[in-house]
Amino acid sequence: GPLQVELSLVRLSSHTPKTTPQAHMAAFYRAWDEVRDEKFDGFIVTGAPVETLPFEDVVYWEELTRILDWTRTHVH
Repeated sequence: GPLQVELSLVRLSSHTPKTTPQAHMAAFYRAWDEVRDEKFDGFIVTGAPVETLPFEDVVYWEELTRILDWTRTHVH
């Protein structure tokens, strides 16, 4: 169709995945710090199922909440 989609895969700057090779992450994902000044038409958050953990046990919780706050002004 006429709609063109440009996908940007973003990784947290404060977290290193345990099950995905670093070479893969470096090849396909950009660090959050690299995209924070950009604007997006949409933003989908996926990742590990952390809903069973206390928030204080999720080591990247602080960065994730900053990203969710950022979406209010940088995502249409």
